[in-house]
Amino acid sequence: MFPNRQLVELDSGHPVFHRVYDFPPSFPTMAEHRPPPGRGIFVRGRRTAARNDPPEVRERAFRVGVNVGSCFVTH
Repeated sequence: MFPNRQLVELDSGHPVFHRVYDFPPSFPTMAEHRPPPGRGIFVRGRRTAARNDPPEVRERAFRVGVNVGSCFVTH
């Protein structure tokens, strides 16, 4: 998206790791999860779901989203 910008590593004190939920100084990556399945659920031609992760994986993904969203709207 920003071809003239470099990625900068976030330090462990960055608000995105602590805004609402505390995380270690990195978020879980997709490499920590199983590969996504090649199937989904469609309702009226629109995909509504694509995988069935265990509850703890869904909760962790939700918490990451809450922190990222919170930082986005408050900065």
